[in-house]
Amino acid sequence: MSGHGRMAAWLAAAGAAALAAGCAGKPAPAPAPTPVARPAPRPPAPVPPPPEPSRQDAPDAPLTPGEWRYADDSSGSAATFGLMEAPVLSVRCDIARRQVSLAVTGASQPLRLQTTYGRRTLPAGGMLAATDPLLDEMVFSRGRFTVEAPGMAALVVPTWPEPARVVEDCRG
Repeated sequence: MSGHGRMAAWLAAAGAAALAAGCAGKPAPAPAPTPVARPAPRPPAPVPPPPEPSRQDAPDAPLTPGEWRYADDSSGSAATFGLMEAPVLSVRCDIARRQVSLAVTGASQPLRLQTTYGRRTLPAGGMLAATDPLLDEMVFSRGRFTVEAPGMAALVVPTWPEPARVVEDCRG
C-alpha cells in the first residue's frame, strides 16, 4: 500500500470509528429523585403582646396636675407636689436622722418609684438614707419620675428643684 493509500485507509477507519461512536446511544437519563415527604412547616408561634407600658415608659404620658412647693422648719424640709389645695406627694427630710421619706397622700405602702434609671420598691415607711442613690436617680431623672402606690393611679411628676433641695438639705 502506498503512503497515500494508507492515509485513506486510516481516514476511513477514523471516520468509521467516529460514525460508530455517534451511533452509540446516549446514556439513559438518571431516574428522577423520589421526592422526600417533609412535614408541613409549623406556623410561627404567636408573638405575645408587649407589656403594658407604665406611664413613665411613655415619654408623652401626661404629667399629674400640680406643682412642687418647698418649705423648711427646725426638723428639716419638705417638698410637696400637687394642686395647691390637695398635695398628693411629699418628699421630707428628717434632718436629725438624715433620712428622706416619700409619701403619697392616702396610699398604703409599698411605693414603687420609677426613674429613667430604673424601678425600685421603697422600703416600708418610704424612708431612705439621705445618701441612697435612688434619691439622685429621682432628682436627675429625665424630666419626670413616677410614683406608684397599690390601688392608685401612678403619679407622673416633673423633676423640679424642690425635691433636689430637700435631698441636699438632708445630706448637710
